[in-house]
Amino acid sequence: MKTLTNYITLLLICLAMGLGSACEIVDDEPKQKLENLFTSKAPQVQSYQLDAENGGQITTDHGVNIVVYPGAFTDVNGDRYEGPVKLEIKEVFTIPEMIFSGVLPVGYNRLGRSPYPIESDGQFFIRATQAEGNGILNLYKNGIYAEVPRNSSNPNMRLYTSGQAIDADTIRWEIDTTNFILPGDTFGNDTIHRFNINKFNWINCDAPFLRDYTRVKVELSYTGSKLDVMKAFLVFRQANSVYHFSDHVFNTDQTLVIFGYRGEDLFYDIVDIAPPIDQVISLDMKQTTRKELQELIEKLQE
Repeated sequence: MKTLTNYITLLLICLAMGLGSACEIVDDEPKQKLENLFTSKAPQVQSYQLDAENGGQITTDHGVNIVVYPGAFTDVNGDRYEGPVKLEIKEVFTIPEMIFSGVLPVGYNRLGRSPYPIESDGQFFIRATQAEGNGILNLYKNGIYAEVPRNSSNPNMRLYTSGQAIDADTIRWEIDTTNFILPGDTFGNDTIHRFNINKFNWINCDAPFLRDYTRVKVELSYTGSKLDVMKAFLVFRQANSVYHFSDHVFNTDQTLVIFGYRGEDLFYDIVDIAPPIDQVISLDMKQTTRKELQELIEKLQE
């Protein structure tokens, strides 16, 4: 009813202004509802306080060990900063967190093109500001050392990096050519990824995992009418990876997760896909609630 009332109000305004059909009326409400669907579940920023002159050590919610060396920061003028620091970290490690946040492990070439799924052992964003005044801080050389728990057996893990904005829409993972994962210690301990951090941005321990990147174009067949707005993801449970679905899948085992609104009602379907790939994927969209959908997505990690 609210949507109809808004539409009529806008139409009357257009007619009163003499714009007639030239006045384009766009209802963003369903799209906004979809964007806000997982606001309460998306990973939140973790904040830590430390002293720049002495450095410090913290452990994040996902067990990442961060060591800040003394004198690790400079201000925007390049001068050494030795006052109080607020260190902010946002972690996206699990499949549900990837879907809830929109931060997906998708690699790009150096031109920001040719996206491909990559296996993630931990995505996180890190930045520092002056605790008093919120002035932006930069790192002096390799001012921070990090240890990320290793969950994957993939031997080809490398550091990927993305831009300095925390917004998920700006993330384009590329191999970090200025930094690398350090080798294991002399005791053969390979349960963690070790590396230095030389700049504040998004950081990811990743590796390609598909032997065959062959894409298969598919069509979706719906029972009932299509959704007004929707989101769709390909989930690779064996590799801790999620990829945006558009019109193709990959020649491997994967799960299609699709959800969205038809009018005021929320619908979803979850479909397992395996080779040989059927070029028509049948969807049985089921009505659900926000809470039930969140619980279904959380079970994808099991």
